[in-house]
Amino acid sequence: MMSHGGFVVRPKHLILSCALAAAFAATGLAAPAPGLKLFEGFAPGLWQITPLDPDSKQRWPNGGSECLLSPGAMLRAGAENVDVGTCGYTVVENGPDRATVTYVCPGTASGRTTLRRSGDAFKVDAQGFANKQPFDMTGEYRRVGSCPAGAR
Repeated sequence: MMSHGGFVVRPKHLILSCALAAAFAATGLAAPAPGLKLFEGFAPGLWQITPLDPDSKQRWPNGGSECLLSPGAMLRAGAENVDVGTCGYTVVENGPDRATVTYVCPGTASGRTTLRRSGDAFKVDAQGFANKQPFDMTGEYRRVGSCPAGAR
């Protein structure tokens, strides 16, 4: 393991993320976030994010909440501040309770995210690079209500 900027980077994930970024950059793929079986019935609203590992707890010491109008933000957990309009996605696994997706947003981010659904919560395990910085986050997303008026 390597440490960079307070985040732990697992070597196997670093190599995989670099390889995926190169592959997508070469093909120039860009596509909307994929429709995944485990997102069927997704309800937009305010979602509580609970960190489940030391790195994520450092990033969100008290957790956090986010207004999600679509589940796409869960796919890019750890790379929230990137231009998603240019992202390309590949679905590696697509089941009703588990999915894995890789993505590349040319010049800004690339990663691999595995999601598990348990009732109304999603466990998200994501690794990759955003703005040339590695990330490795594990967290739980749980819907807690409607978005505040005017939130997007």
